[in-house]
Amino acid sequence: MGDDRFINRVIVGIIICLTSILGILLCVIYSDIRNTKSTRNKEVPVKTIKIWTIHGGIEDILNEVARTYESKRTDIKIEVTTFKNEVYQSSIENAVITNELPDVFFFWGYEKLKKFVDLDLVWDISEAMEKYYDGEKPLQGAMDGVTYNGQIYGMPVYGWCTALFCNRELFEKAQLQYPNTYEELLTTIEQLKAKGITPMSSGSKEIWLTSLYYMNLVLTEGTIEGVYEAATNPQLFKTEQFYHAAQKLEALIQAKPWGKNYLENDSYDASYDFSQGKAAMILSGSWVAANVEGADSKVKGKIDIISFPEIPQAVGVGGYADTLVINKQSQITQDESLQEAYFEIVKEVSTKAIEKYGIGLPAYENQKVNPKVFPTLYQCAQIAKDKTMHPAYDQVFDENFSSIYYETLSQLVSGQIDSDQFIENVAR
Repeated sequence: MGDDRFINRVIVGIIICLTSILGILLCVIYSDIRNTKSTRNKEVPVKTIKIWTIHGGIEDILNEVARTYESKRTDIKIEVTTFKNEVYQSSIENAVITNELPDVFFFWGYEKLKKFVDLDLVWDISEAMEKYYDGEKPLQGAMDGVTYNGQIYGMPVYGWCTALFCNRELFEKAQLQYPNTYEELLTTIEQLKAKGITPMSSGSKEIWLTSLYYMNLVLTEGTIEGVYEAATNPQLFKTEQFYHAAQKLEALIQAKPWGKNYLENDSYDASYDFSQGKAAMILSGSWVAANVEGADSKVKGKIDIISFPEIPQAVGVGGYADTLVINKQSQITQDESLQEAYFEIVKEVSTKAIEKYGIGLPAYENQKVNPKVFPTLYQCAQIAKDKTMHPAYDQVFDENFSSIYYETLSQLVSGQIDSDQFIENVAR
């Protein structure tokens, strides 16, 4: 009897104990559920990175990279705003005046970027790069246009070079060889015109495109060092290197190689006309490869790339000017997670630009242009290989000198002045 009572007490005790434990567990579970619901209902703060860029291939790539990145990082939103090329720089300058620069913006290196660095508008990424950049090592010279006094102010996206694009089909139709010298170029122009073929496509409405001719002619007459020296002393434009180049350009203009509307055409018109088989040649940057290999191109698979006639094999016009930089007032400068995001975005944009979209030349080790997918760009890469190049004059010259140069070049191209006046006006 006593044993039964003892057993009953034990059983009751066990039941009470188990009930208490169950109650505690239910309280914990309920608390966890409430906390989970509270966490779910609480919005995760979203950080927005605003990026400005120019119209073209870089725009599409940035938007693609942004959407992919957002799918992985729900705490970051990326807004990409695009401007037409001809108004982009003025838009940036207006943003400086109104203190409305975006977090990140596309820009050009060398003197253009240096102006912004001197005004303390761009953030030095040197330390952040050491922490967060885990991509391929930049190629030799790739950082020159974004580095000042040992400090780095941006990551290059891709490289470029100047090349002469030739329509193989039209040359074969005219039974002509590609020109190897300046005199052969003038002769080829006359022979093509005699056969009813527009020799060259150009767009002098954007005078920088015509400047490619003069810059290449200058290198046929002298050295790259001469270009850099003249950038700091305009009087050196009176030397034979620049004077003879101006005479050659004047003779080329007088040969009328570009068709009737070259003064009204812009760079897009020029590349489009060439892509439609309306001209035998176009002198332009390697970015044109993407246009002439596009779905609407009538010359795809019919293009050969050569250097400008007589230009030394070891030199050229091009480099690594295109970059993405960070506004010094941006939230990125104070947020390490956003700094990491910047480098990841640049890395992806650069890789896609070269390997998927084919709009630029490699700027980092192990980046490759696929010769089967982008045969024209691949030819440009071979032309640029092992060359020492200087960037466009508006990136080498200071802003005032650059304005004088382009204004005077425009007058020469339109026939308002001759080569003597061109040199006198630039060297003033």
